[in-house]
Parts: sequence; C-alpha cells; structure tokens
Amino acid sequence: MKDKKKIREIVITSIISIVLLVAVVAFMLVYDGENGGSGNSSNKESNISEGNNSSTGNGQEHYYDELFDKEVMDIKITMSEDDTFLMWETPSEDNNYYADVIINGVSWTNVAIRVRGKKNTEAVYESGSNKYSYKLDFNEFDNKNEFYELDGMYLHNMLEDSSYIGHYISYKLMEELGAMVPYYALAKVQINDGPEEWYLVTEEYNNSFAKRVTGDDGTVCLFEAANEYAILSAEDSVANYDVKYGDDGTKSYVDKLIEVLNNPDVTEADIEKVLNVESALKAMAVNYVVGNYAGYQGPDPDNYYLLYDNGIISYIEEDFAGAGGNYRKDEGYSIKVAKENPLYDTAGEERPLVTVLLGKEKYYKMYEGYIHELKEYIKTSDVISQAKQLLGEYTSSEQYKSGEAKLLNYLYRD
Repeated sequence: MKDKKKIREIVITSIISIVLLVAVVAFMLVYDGENGGSGNSSNKESNISEGNNSSTGNGQEHYYDELFDKEVMDIKITMSEDDTFLMWETPSEDNNYYADVIINGVSWTNVAIRVRGKKNTEAVYESGSNKYSYKLDFNEFDNKNEFYELDGMYLHNMLEDSSYIGHYISYKLMEELGAMVPYYALAKVQINDGPEEWYLVTEEYNNSFAKRVTGDDGTVCLFEAANEYAILSAEDSVANYDVKYGDDGTKSYVDKLIEVLNNPDVTEADIEKVLNVESALKAMAVNYVVGNYAGYQGPDPDNYYLLYDNGIISYIEEDFAGAGGNYRKDEGYSIKVAKENPLYDTAGEERPLVTVLLGKEKYYKMYEGYIHELKEYIKTSDVISQAKQLLGEYTSSEQYKSGEAKLLNYLYRD
C-alpha cells in the first residue's frame, strides 16, 4: 500500500509539473507574439520603432505610404563586422545574415540580408567593389516579422548604369502604359559606416506583391523563371519555373501557355484564353524604347515572372537593369535592334513569346502603338528632368553625364 501511495504521489506531482510547464510556455509564446519576438538563435528582440506594427491598418497601402511614397528613400543597414566581411568576401545568394535596418527613420531588427543576382554578383566581385545588389527579407528569421506587411524588398545596385536613372525611368514608362509594376523608389543606402550609395529599391515579387496586384481570391499563383531554359519554347517545361506564391500544383497553367505558344496553327483567340497579351506587349515596348536586353529579349532570358490569376497568365519583367544598352554583353550595340524584331543576341525560335505575338498583325500594331505612346510621353513630359532632380549634385559628375548620354541615345532615337 505504501508503494502504491508513493507512486500515486509521484504521478500527481508529475502532472502538476507538466501543467505548470505548459502554462509557462503558453505565456511566453503570447508575450513573444505581442512584443514582436523572433524566437531565433540570435535572441534579438524584433520590434519596430517610430512606426506602427504590421498588424494595424491596411498593410499594402501602409507600406507604400511609409516606404515607397518618398522622393528618395533613406536606408541604413547595420551588421556585425564578421558578417559584413563574410558577405562581401564570399558573396552567395544562399547565405542570409542578421541586420538591423532603418528605412526612412523607421527601425527594424532581425532582418535577413543576402546578396542577390548571380551574374551581377560576379561582376561586382571581379571589379573589386563591395556594392552588391541585396535582398532584405523581413520574415526570414521570424514569420511574424513583416515590415508594414511587406515580405521583403530588393536593392538594385545599378552597377552598369552610371546615370542611375535608366532603371527608374523604365518603371515610369511601364506605369504610363498602365502595366503591372512593383512599388519602387531611388534610395541612398549605407552599410555600417560605409559611404552612402545610390540604389533602386523595389518591392519583392512574392506574397505581398501577388496579393496587392490581384486582390487574391484564391486563384492566384506567381511563377519565377528559374533558369536559362525557361524560354517558353517547345523544349521548355514546368520544371524550369519556381512557385513563389500559390499552389505548386498550378504549374499546369505554365504548361498550357507553352503548348499554346508552340502550336503552329495558334489563333489570337487561343492565345487570349491563356495569356494577358497586353502585359507582354507593354514589356516588349518598354524594353525596346529603353534598350534593355538583360532579360527574355536578350541572351539571358530568366529575368521574368508569370502571374496566374483566374484563368489568365500575365507576363512581368523582373527588372530593367540593362536600360540604356547597359547589359554586360550589349556594350551599346543593341541600339541597332529593329523594333520589328526586338531581340538582341538570341534566336527568334528561342523566344516564342516575342515572335509569336509580334507575328500577329493585331498584336504588332498594339506593340507599335505602345512605342509611339512612350516616345510622345518622353518628349512631352518632364520624366527625365524629374529623375535627374532626385539625384541632386551627382548629375554634375562625369560618370552621370556618360550614363545619361547612353540612355538618351535610346530614348530619343527614331
């Protein structure tokens, strides 16, 4: 009997201990959630200062108002010396580092920063510079850690465009056509105590972008062209596309687009059942006008996204880093590209999205109309002078003048 009583006491004591432990853990989780805790190995507190928590207000409008609705963003990034050294000396898209970030006076901790853009990274490393392009990910280390409900942003170094406005103006032209673009802004970026340097900052193509531009009724999927074989040709396959948002099973939509574009008897009606034709034609028109061949219309095609929404796929140009003929393999020779065949250093059969669409008279006239609209806009608006004003004294430098001359050669050519 004594043994049974002793066992019962041990069991009761154990149960009480477990209940108390569960209560303590639950309390800590609630406290952590309410105070923006990260729960990662760095034991840093993740909280926003001088701003509102991401759980309040209309998030998508909020992160535009707070971040991108500025003439020039101010971004200060603080990292440990060891992490900074590793990031610069062994740049890799696979390595995330902890950073504290202040954007337009609003601070956030536990932000992941990594170098992005393999080809761009190689060029920076070879030049001996540390001015890499970066991705800031606000919820990589903590899925509650969103910056005004923004998942992340890209910092483009504009390595090859010494004018620093070609990329920026390209988005202005896309907006003029009513095309789908990420939020964007020029920015002065400083890492630790280093120099302030010009970047173009854009909203990340991910959950927050897809939700913002579509409203997301449950039928939205965002696909990224993942490699050089993602060219929408007959040899292409869904394996060459990564799902950035939505259900992986929806890759069949990409398969359908590939099938349609490679059908020799395809009609306009067939195309319009699967593709938002205007989205592709507008991107082609802007690429031609600004001379950007750093993506699908050039030799390195994997620089675009496909957004599926309610039965239709839209084409999205990832960026316009090669604007002004500044793509590394270009060296300005793309100024000779004819608008009838807006491809540089690549074969037409390897770019069916361009050749099939522009091979249809109706679509070619639409594309030609977009080019005319853009040229009139450039001539009659102050889009170039406004961009220059943002750069301030930098526009008096020889580097700027050289880059501007190259860009204007494209923008004002006949």
